[in-house]
Amino acid sequence: MTAFGMVVTLLETVQKVKENRDNLKEVCVSASEIVQHVNSAIAFHGDAMAERFKDLCGELCKFLEDIQQRVAKWDRKRTGFKGRLREVLKADNMGTEFLGYKERIKELRANFMMVGMIDANVGITKVDKRVTSIDEKLSALTLSGGVFNRAVLPLKECPPPSPIFHGRRNVLDQMHTYFAQNLGHRHVYVLYGLGGAGKTQTALKFIQENSQRFSQVFFIDTTTLGTIHLSFQSLAAATHAGTTTEDALQWLIGQQTEWLLLLNNADDVDINLQQFIPHCTHGNIIITTRNPELCVHANGPDSQHRLSDMEEADAIELLLRAGRYESTPENMQVASNIVQTLHNFPLAVVQAGAFIYKHQCLKHYLDMYRTNKTRLLKERPAQTHDDYAWTVYTTWQISFDHLSKPAAQLLQLCSFLHHEGITESIFSNAAICDWTDLGEVGLTAEDVKDAQEFLAKFTTPSGVWDRFLFTELTAELRGYSLIELDLQEETYSMHPLVQDWTQSSLTDGHHDCMCIVAIIGMSVPQGEQLEDYQFQIQLLPHVDSLLSNPTAKKSALKFQFTFGCLYQVGGRPAEAEALLSKYATKVREQLGVDHLDALRAMSMLAMAYRDLGQSQEAADLYTMVLEKRKRILGEEHRDTLITMGNLAALYSNLGKSQEAAELKTIVLEKRKKLLGEEHPDTLSAMGNLASSYHDLGQSQEAAELNTMVFEKRKKLLGEEHPNTLNAMANLARSYNDIGRLREAADLEAMVLEKRKKLLGEEHPDTLFSMGNLARSYNNLGRSKEAADLETMVLEKRKTLLGEEHPDTLLAMGNLAVSYHDLGRLQEAADLEAMVLEKRKKLLGEEHPNSLLAMANLAASYGSLGRVKEAADLETIVLEKRKKLLGEEHPDTLFSMGNLAGSYHNLGRSKEAADLETMVLEKRKTLLGEEHPDTLLAMGNLASSYNNLGQSKEAADLEAIVLEKRKKILGEEHPRTLLAMANLAVSYRNLGRLKEAADLEAMVLEKRKRLLGEGHPDTLLAMGNLARSYSALGRLREAADLETIVLEKRKQILGENHPHTLQTMANLAALYGDLGRSTDAAELETMILGEAGGW
Repeated sequence: MTAFGMVVTLLETVQKVKENRDNLKEVCVSASEIVQHVNSAIAFHGDAMAERFKDLCGELCKFLEDIQQRVAKWDRKRTGFKGRLREVLKADNMGTEFLGYKERIKELRANFMMVGMIDANVGITKVDKRVTSIDEKLSALTLSGGVFNRAVLPLKECPPPSPIFHGRRNVLDQMHTYFAQNLGHRHVYVLYGLGGAGKTQTALKFIQENSQRFSQVFFIDTTTLGTIHLSFQSLAAATHAGTTTEDALQWLIGQQTEWLLLLNNADDVDINLQQFIPHCTHGNIIITTRNPELCVHANGPDSQHRLSDMEEADAIELLLRAGRYESTPENMQVASNIVQTLHNFPLAVVQAGAFIYKHQCLKHYLDMYRTNKTRLLKERPAQTHDDYAWTVYTTWQISFDHLSKPAAQLLQLCSFLHHEGITESIFSNAAICDWTDLGEVGLTAEDVKDAQEFLAKFTTPSGVWDRFLFTELTAELRGYSLIELDLQEETYSMHPLVQDWTQSSLTDGHHDCMCIVAIIGMSVPQGEQLEDYQFQIQLLPHVDSLLSNPTAKKSALKFQFTFGCLYQVGGRPAEAEALLSKYATKVREQLGVDHLDALRAMSMLAMAYRDLGQSQEAADLYTMVLEKRKRILGEEHRDTLITMGNLAALYSNLGKSQEAAELKTIVLEKRKKLLGEEHPDTLSAMGNLASSYHDLGQSQEAAELNTMVFEKRKKLLGEEHPNTLNAMANLARSYNDIGRLREAADLEAMVLEKRKKLLGEEHPDTLFSMGNLARSYNNLGRSKEAADLETMVLEKRKTLLGEEHPDTLLAMGNLAVSYHDLGRLQEAADLEAMVLEKRKKLLGEEHPNSLLAMANLAASYGSLGRVKEAADLETIVLEKRKKLLGEEHPDTLFSMGNLAGSYHNLGRSKEAADLETMVLEKRKTLLGEEHPDTLLAMGNLASSYNNLGQSKEAADLEAIVLEKRKKILGEEHPRTLLAMANLAVSYRNLGRLKEAADLEAMVLEKRKRLLGEGHPDTLLAMGNLARSYSALGRLREAADLETIVLEKRKQILGENHPHTLQTMANLAALYGDLGRSTDAAELETMILGEAGGW
């Protein structure tokens, strides 16, 4: 249709409208004059101007047609009282619609003005005046006498809250506190949140509880502009203030009383609510809304609150009230399961209660819900407790219908992700990813096409991410509280029920699933920086959500390798293995077992096997990959040497320390030859070989290699390069092994400070440094400082990685060790029990880490005197390690030694000695007579000989241990001094008291100098010397030593630590021997009191 034809149509439409009602004559005349002015403009400026006005005229035509059609429905004259009443009611509805027409006129005015700006000669000012005239006439129609008189509508009173309302005490108290302050001043409180969260009911409950606080309460329906005007016009009429909204607002401004205005359901984001808030410094206002932007009207954080899920106890009570069930323990337990499934969401709980009441099905509701979720959340009960018209799902559909298409699609995509931790980075990373770099065999351009098209909405023509465009869409969703923004974390969240509803409303779920799966897959960073690692961890919950969703899982399998590697990085080898094993099989079948992609897949699968504790399966797979890479790539290819190094690490896990060292030596020699002695890969190989030397007990050789690596990296890379810091940390470990404890701690402190500065306090390497320094502090007897550091590591890992990540559980176990050293034995046991349960759940009962946790818990049970439980656990560990690792694996032999210790505590000294003899013989055969573990076994057997009264055999063994440690470690190594102290005990048992005292005096002096006077080992030596002095009759000297030990243990460990109490008992006995009965009695009384507290 031409513009001239449009004008003719307009004139015809105006004529039809004019014929319907005299009340519209002036409106139609004004519209006709608009058309005449437009017609004149077109005639003056020609077709160019006609084209400019064409669309605008079409809109005006449609506007007038709408009026004509609506008027025709109520134009027929009615007679009689009932007929006039019907006419009044219809006219009332017409008046409401006229308010909508009024808003449309405003839009048309803006559009006419815009066209007018194009050419000032059009005379659009006259047109604007005529549109203004229409605006005024429509207002007059809604406010003048006759059927449109607002006085016929009574002022709506504020309704009471639902009779089953329960909970929200914290919000109600906050509101009460806020409105009780600064009486006489203006208060504005905003309750915002998702539809169905109970905003209106909470506001009504507050009003009911505080009815004496307010002089008058006015309920304003702010759903639409029409309802707002009607509410205010009713207020104006009821107060005899006039007939308009402005009259009502002016009346409120003039009332210097404590009136309250409830602006309810202010959800329309296009309505500027400011124009309906009285401009005065007094009065009280509560706004309920889905739009968090309305918090701009609040007076600060104390005058706003986001309503979401209820407290579980409140939700249980609400469900039982709605379902009319008594609050018995059994009903409350069933209700707890129901409300947890409904995420404690108020409207869902009320709706469920109504259904339960109708069908009397409390016990069976969850079964029905699981199979009929969508139907139950859409179904509106016939009988309700309040005026709320919508069900859980329909209330969100209303918001959804207002969204733009891109915003709706974003919401649909996010519904498949985890409900928390949704970040812009997911989309921005995916937008700039080249999907071919992912290396996913079987992934095609068609698989990522939809994702790329969606992401293109947020990028510039040059492919740069445009944050403003993305933020605009999220702001649109936040305007209806369909998503929430955590400003501190910069993450978005989506209520789980909204996610369920969004998915249930999809028409093409497969399309959206493939789209979001591709976005997640393409968002995975390929780098190795801190931010890459953290982002990978943050993606895991979203991958979980995709793989657990039946609709999304099929699409997610397109990214098996990417998601499998993600699980591996995230410390979840079971999930990694499940994906990678299928992927490896697929690639082998499609490309052949010798294809490089197949070998890459098998290498990653081997890593998963390794972390699952399936070391033999991992070694077999690595052996296969190594042989193929040797043949295809050659023995000296980088990937071949990496595989060789990985296989060597597995040999170490399998207890094959010698074979591991041999492989690592080959890797080192080849890298030296190919790359030179100072190449980074060569230095890494050198460090790996040092680790094997450590396993073989060759601590000095390990220290020499680590020193060489450190010096070369320092020279080549500088002191602060990450690889230099790794070398420094390895050297610190060697220093600990050879007894240079202070130097080890100094190095670890330096590493920690540099990593904090370079990487930040939360980088994984920084946290590992913190843990290493804590262990050195423990070695130095600084257990309190160690515990403080380990607590910090644990809290940070919980926050960054989650409570079940392997590194988090490692930190938990380390903290338990410090608690044990501090005498906080029950706390240590509690932590170790938690670690054990989580590792069982995540890794299975037979994983090496689960067995290690079980052994640690057994040690804590032993310290707590729960000796039988300790022995039972250690028996389980030993049997499982025998089965999984073999009888000669180092871990199996350690278990055997631990069980021997429990047998000793149970008085089964003969069985303990038999086990320790077996351990010693196997270690001699496997490791040699001078390996640290062999010497440890020899010392343990000597202890059993002492318990059996075979002190001569014990002394002979301990003398051998002492001589070998002196030769290997030096006279001042902590283990050498321990051997010296053990030999002294045997001498004392043999009655060689002077020799025992001389040895103990030597141990004490060396420990004082090396460790300090307050170190636990120093105090132990002091106590041992005191016992020898006592045996020699040097009672006063013994008492002086025990007094020093007691004071220091009180100061360091506290008065109720077991070691402190034991020292107190020793000193009491000495006081008795010295005839100081009163002092002895005081100490014994103190022991009883402290032991009771313990």
